[in-house]
Amino acid sequence: MSCGPAVVAVSAKRRTQDAWGTACDASGRLQAAWVLDGATALGAQDPRSADEQVARFAWRLSAALRAILADAGARARSQPLHQIVEAARSEAQRSIEIGWPGAEIPTATLSLIRRTAQGLECFVLGDSPLWLEDGGQILEVVDPQFAGGDARVLRRWHELRAQGRSAEAAYAELLEAQVRDRRTRSTEDGLWILGGSPQAAQHARVELIPGAEQRRVCLLTDGLERVVDPFAITGRRGLFEALHSGSAGSLAQSLRGLERADPRRVRAPRMTVHDDITGLAITL
Repeated sequence: MSCGPAVVAVSAKRRTQDAWGTACDASGRLQAAWVLDGATALGAQDPRSADEQVARFAWRLSAALRAILADAGARARSQPLHQIVEAARSEAQRSIEIGWPGAEIPTATLSLIRRTAQGLECFVLGDSPLWLEDGGQILEVVDPQFAGGDARVLRRWHELRAQGRSAEAAYAELLEAQVRDRRTRSTEDGLWILGGSPQAAQHARVELIPGAEQRRVCLLTDGLERVVDPFAITGRRGLFEALHSGSAGSLAQSLRGLERADPRRVRAPRMTVHDDITGLAITL
């Protein structure tokens, strides 16, 4: 099968902090696909430089994944995914250390799927959705570290609003809590995510979907998932089919319009007004 996935990608930044890619074997058959969602450090002193660093980290990591996963050698095909991801992360870290000496290493989620002799191997670290069709249903592979995390944050927002806080004050309190939580990322006291720790990849959810049959797959970042929740423009099946039919761009346009119409984030509570949007649809 061709290596070209159906892709929708939208960003208001100079360079999107979402990255994505595919890898094919020597005959051009698709072997793997992935999305990364980079995150700028909360409260960065120089947001523009921080944004550039995040984009560099995500895209360099993606390029390293492609180089390793496209290797036709037996070693690359049998190498555990956590080792492949760590090798790519290490290369991305070096690019930040060279370009911005002394800078904090950015972070990124990763959702990846590859074809093996046993079936489809899924790797999820963070909250970027990975959906695949299984018996007519859409199966989601979830990192248990992050399961329900957004819902818990927004429940707290509603609690603060019920106590009489303004929307802005409630979001400010939640942001302070996120800053504290992120200080413990990729440590034994917090959630693991790709960044400066060589141990992070070992904490991913890895799941094998056995069988040789081809399946339809979608990989996306949470910026696009907003089409489903909180904006309810369509359901999960609707977004899945739109990505595979190449029509998800209209959903992304509708999402952007609704985000602009709700800048205080009251009608559709969320931590940021908008986010980078990326979605890939493949058959693997």
